[in-house]
Order: sequence, then C-alpha cells, then structure tokens
Amino acid sequence: MADQSGGFAPAAAKEKNKSGVNKLQEEDDWRAMRDAAAQEAAEEAEIEDNAEAVAKLAEGAANVASGALGVPVEEDGSLNMFWVDAYEDASKPGRIYMFGKVRAGEGKGSAAFSSCCLQIDNVQRQVFILPRDKILDAEGEETEHDVSMMDHVFPEFSKIAKERGIKKHRCKPTRRAYMYNFQDTSIPADAEYLKVVYSAEYPVFPADLAGRSFSRVLGTSQSCLELFLLKRDLMGPCWVNIKGAEVVSSQLSWCKHEIRIADPKNLKVVKANAPESPPLVVMSLHMQTIKNEREHANEIVMLSALCHDSVNVDGPTDKPENKYYGFSGVRKLEGSAWPLDLQQKVEAFNKQRKETPRFIHSNERALLSWFLAKLHAVDPDVIVGHNWLGFDLDVLLHRMSRLKIPAWSKLGRLRRSTMPKLQSNAGGMGQTTWAEKMIMSGRLICDTYIAAKENLRETTYTLTELTKTQLGKVRQEIDFQQVGQYFSKSQ
Repeated sequence: MADQSGGFAPAAAKEKNKSGVNKLQEEDDWRAMRDAAAQEAAEEAEIEDNAEAVAKLAEGAANVASGALGVPVEEDGSLNMFWVDAYEDASKPGRIYMFGKVRAGEGKGSAAFSSCCLQIDNVQRQVFILPRDKILDAEGEETEHDVSMMDHVFPEFSKIAKERGIKKHRCKPTRRAYMYNFQDTSIPADAEYLKVVYSAEYPVFPADLAGRSFSRVLGTSQSCLELFLLKRDLMGPCWVNIKGAEVVSSQLSWCKHEIRIADPKNLKVVKANAPESPPLVVMSLHMQTIKNEREHANEIVMLSALCHDSVNVDGPTDKPENKYYGFSGVRKLEGSAWPLDLQQKVEAFNKQRKETPRFIHSNERALLSWFLAKLHAVDPDVIVGHNWLGFDLDVLLHRMSRLKIPAWSKLGRLRRSTMPKLQSNAGGMGQTTWAEKMIMSGRLICDTYIAAKENLRETTYTLTELTKTQLGKVRQEIDFQQVGQYFSKSQ
C-alpha cells in the first residue's frame, strides 16, 4: 500500500517482503543441499554395487580354494572356529584380529585342535543422528518449520561429513530405543534416527556435534571392536562360521594357522547343531625374582610352568592330574658359580620326572629366550598366574626390553615389532599399563590374585595365605632378599 507523498510502501510491508525473500532463499539453499547430497548418494550406491559384485566373485574364488587353508573345512567350503579373544589394532582402523581354535585333524581317539588367527578387514563405524523437532535459523533460534529427515537432516549431515574429510557414507532412517533416557531426558526413549555407516579409515565425529536440523550424534565413541561384537552377536567364546576365508600372505601372529576375510558379514555365530567346545591349553606360571641393588631392578632367576592341554571349557576336567606336564628353568646368579653337583642332580631328576624336567641356564637372557621358546611350543590359550597383571607381566617386559630379547611378543599371539611404552620404574613397581596388557592379546589371563580379591574376604591375598585358608596346606614362602642363599647348594 503506497502513501500519497511518494508511493513508497510502509516499513512493515518492506520488512515482510524481505522476510519472504529470505525464506525462499533458505528453502532454495536446503533444496540445493538436498539435491547435492542425493547426487553423491547415487554415485556412492553405484560404486557400492560394483564393489559388492567384485566381492562376491572373490568370495566364490576363495571358497573354491578353501582347501588351501590347511585345515578341514565344511561341505560348503566354510570354516568353523571357536573364538576366545579379539583385538582391535588402533594403528590400522577397521581391522580386527580374532583368536581361537580350529579343527586340525584327528588325534588319539578324538579331534585335534590348533590355534588360529583371523584377520577381519573393512569393519565400519556407525553413528545415529537425532533430528530436532523444529529447524533452527542461522542465529540458532527455533523456527516454526518441522524437520524432514531426508530434506534437512540428510543433506546437512552429508555436507558436514564432506567438510570433515569423510568421502563416502551410507544413510537410512531407522527407529531406535534409548535405554538411558532416565539419566538424560533430552534424548527421547524412542525416536527415529538417521543411521550413518562409513569406513573406519575416516575420522571420528566429535561427541558434541550438532546442526540446525539435528541435536545429537550418538555412537561416536564406540570402537570398531565393540560394534563388531554387537553386530555379529558375539556374547563370549563360541563357534563361528567363516565364509570366503583366504590364507594370509605375510605372518601376522604366532598361531599355527592364519586366515583373513574382507567382509565382517562373512562371520556368523553357529547356533544350530554347534559342535562341542574344544579343549583349551592352560599354562600356570610362577616366576621368582631377585633385586639387583646396583641397577635398582627386579631380575628374573627362575621360571616354572605347569600345563594341561585338554581342559574342559563347559565343565570339570576328567582326572586332570593324569595329563599334567611342565618345566622349570633357573639361571646362574651374576658373580657366582653353580654348586659342583648341580648338573648331575638335574640329570638324575629329569630321568625320573620326564613330564616336569628342569633346565639350567648361564644367564638371564638365555633363561628368557628359552622360556619364550617353550611358551611358543605349548601355545597356551589361557595363562594362570598370581598377581600376573600387577607384577609378573611388567617385570617380564622390562627385562626383555633391557636385554633386547627379539621374540618378546610371543607372550601373546600377535606378532609385534615395537615394544609398548613401559613404566619408567624398574619393573614390578606399579600396576601393569593398558598397553602392556594388550601384549597378551590372543591368550586369556586368569589372575588368581584379582579373582581372590573379587570373591573372597581375606586380610591378605598372598599365595601363601590363600593356600592356607582355601586348601588347608602350608606353602613355603621365599623372600626375594633370601633367594641368593639358595644358590649355594644343590638341595
């Protein structure tokens, strides 16, 4: 409406017209963003279809050649493995290692099993985008426009992903329940989300990421290993069926067999007619140390192991005492000589007790190298120790690092070339770090010290005290300061 003086529209009308222009411009921006995201999604879908076709051809070729795996396979060419442990390599995003047992043939009246390492590649990340009820304007104020999943959330998130270097991702609307709604009421108990899946080689989204059309991004802190275990319904050690497996070209573990799959979906839990759980190899370790006052370090003077290669997983083991075997090794103390009759007595003992022989070594380096060779030969699935994680493992790693033992990673089942960062103390002075514990990947650890503290009420949890209270027996305790006195005679 024009006034009489000059025909100019009132200020309110001009502002309304400007608002309408901005609204149309904003709708054009959303529409352009949506069209661009849709075009990228179509191109990615075509790439995915081609990649899937290639993967199916590769899977068929792998099944034909499955006999080359070196172990018996199923009628359809797939392989069954009883998995016991898994590890995610942080330096190689999207890669997971699973360790377990595979059937290796027939033993004495029963099936024989050996260790296996499965490398799983292309494990993806997954996040869920929670849309807002209303779109926010450029200033962050809520507008009256409802949020559309495909017209607003999808294009906005696709733009943000591209800006963060994520070149490819897949999205679809899905409905999910949130179990912690009683703690955080800003997240509804049940809502529709935009599920986003993308390669683990791309960076993680920040936990506080939000946009004009969405308020939260859930699942940003979830590791690939956690997501893989949930997706594959792996709730603990069990039989899994592996399709499309192929032999690994380069050695990646200390296991007897090594295979890989390129698609995590090629692994499924065996639920119908699952075989009996295979027996596990268990090794109980004891280590004796002495204090080197000059270097202020704990040195290892003796290592002893008791083993059983057919421990029942599902129940008690029948007559375990009939299948025990083991070994003990001791090394000479620096600056001292062996008793004159020691070699003769060790040989006499070994003739009588062939299942638990004893060995003597000239120095600590020879003792540790011999122990790693024995550990590799036995290849235990479970290692039992008292305060293994609080003392023994830390001391072993410190001494192997100090003496430059090349095959130190045989403590676990994954081959490693770089020693993890150890504590700055002399070893055994503090709790084992997370990086040190990861060295044991592939072997389960049963620490009786931790188990006793969790399940028993005692004043002290030393092995000597637990032997007295739980077994009613007396155990001779050797103080590390008195260890040197025992090397003066062969008794």
